[in-house]
Amino acid sequence: LDRMLIVMGIFLIIPASRGLAAFLLKSPTDHTIPARMRQATLMARCLCSGMLLVGLLQTYGVIQGRSLEQFTFESDAARVLAASIVAHAGEGRVIFTGCVVHELDEGHLAPLVLRTKRPMVASSYVHNLWRYKQVIPDSFLSRGDLGIREYFDLMNATAVAAHDPKWRSYFLNRPSDYELIQQGPPFTLFRRVGVSPSYFHAGSGEIIEQTTNHVTFKPAAPEGVLKFSWFPFVRATNCTLYPFPVDGSITLIGFSGCKSGSTVTIDSVSPLSRLLSN
Repeated sequence: LDRMLIVMGIFLIIPASRGLAAFLLKSPTDHTIPARMRQATLMARCLCSGMLLVGLLQTYGVIQGRSLEQFTFESDAARVLAASIVAHAGEGRVIFTGCVVHELDEGHLAPLVLRTKRPMVASSYVHNLWRYKQVIPDSFLSRGDLGIREYFDLMNATAVAAHDPKWRSYFLNRPSDYELIQQGPPFTLFRRVGVSPSYFHAGSGEIIEQTTNHVTFKPAAPEGVLKFSWFPFVRATNCTLYPFPVDGSITLIGFSGCKSGSTVTIDSVSPLSRLLSN
């Protein structure tokens, strides 16, 4: 609720500023107005002007970290990490190993996706975790290096990032598989060596466009499996989608009945439509 009120307050800045401007810039010229009323109007203007001045001082205190609520601004490390991902992460996804909550400038990873335009995988991209959650499922971790590589292949990962000492040491000790790109903090970035990126687990085709809310591809065959997570509310044009379980914790998107040479777009049904259908 408090975050919703903050957003509502931001939108209310526009009518409030117009009202304050009209109130401060236009003075009553009707001398028939009682002097007491004119004095009250002058006092109200002084109060509004004082609040605006206090607002500037309070904003300066927030920037300097002197407020009760502490705010963190983007650091050079985040910009360097974003630039390294754009330049060296390859055509696949970037996987953030371990449990990531507030390690990027004490914030979430979601803005990094918007800045780099690169798909990423993490334990969570928002603050919805209340205990440690490893991004790699236990069924893959239990099989050691082979299982970890298999998971990275299923996710079409061409780069991995680590912030905790365990995973950083793991990748540093395997230079033939993981090439060091950028040394943290907060994250150390590695590029996977000798992998051929593909978003097709079965079949083949071409990924034409991938955004934060849809994927457009051209399949080379009527059937196949994409390395995208299955959800019951996904839909597609010119194709039929179905869940394709690979592991107990991973289910990919299978497609069939695609028209030859057609372009397929996968997106999700809107939350409102899902709510009404239920």
